[in-house]
Amino acid sequence: MRSEYAVSGITVGNVNNVIPFPGTHGTTPLVPGVPGLAGVARQLRQRVNAIRDSKLKKSDKVRDIFNYIDAQEVQWGGQAIVADGQAYRFDGLEKRLYRVDMKDVGFRSFLAVRYGLLATEEFTRDVVSAMEAFTIKYGVQREVKRFSYWNKSTKTLYISQYNGLAWMIDGTLVSCVNNGEGCLFIDDDGGKPCQGVLVGANDMLFPYLINQMDPATGWGMNYMPVTAGGMTPDDQRCLFATWVFAIAFNELPPG
Repeated sequence: MRSEYAVSGITVGNVNNVIPFPGTHGTTPLVPGVPGLAGVARQLRQRVNAIRDSKLKKSDKVRDIFNYIDAQEVQWGGQAIVADGQAYRFDGLEKRLYRVDMKDVGFRSFLAVRYGLLATEEFTRDVVSAMEAFTIKYGVQREVKRFSYWNKSTKTLYISQYNGLAWMIDGTLVSCVNNGEGCLFIDDDGGKPCQGVLVGANDMLFPYLINQMDPATGWGMNYMPVTAGGMTPDDQRCLFATWVFAIAFNELPPG
């Protein structure tokens, strides 16, 4: 067991020395006075800094930090993933997928906040290079989706919530599942999470989004009496409704 970089008597060079899962919903404070994930991240940064401040050669520091991060993320259900030849890392703690690329703002934030590795440092770029090489060589091949995915065999629709969760719709129920359960989403298409979403009855939004405008309430769409192509308001409403629903079913149209 190595002892070059001990923190509070704990040898962090040993990759088996990882922080356990931080309790239900990440609420267990691992640092006094610092709740949940913030306390976890503080400990992780301290351990990575201890390796960086050691007397080891730079190449050994890079290797040990990469090994430590990899072991830590696996402890939380993280995974190295390859999709279409691109390296990804799945954050098992927050259920987010990041492209192993310093141009990816989510990945940069992940490294900086959780491990104290800043994108502006050459040292960080060396760690990322090791992470990318390992992932391409040994990562699990998985299919990655954006925004929505229609599973033809199970007749189930998944829609990303852009926060580590997804909606699962089977035609009867709308339920919330973790990203990666049934479909793995990468949230790099500019989508933003919606706050306070309530799942109501079927057709509940039609008066607001699709139906002809109600003069009394101001709800609905203001369709033209007739379009240049001769479409009536009912035709326009039908076409718009079809387009709204089709957005989420990319797998249905013929290739």
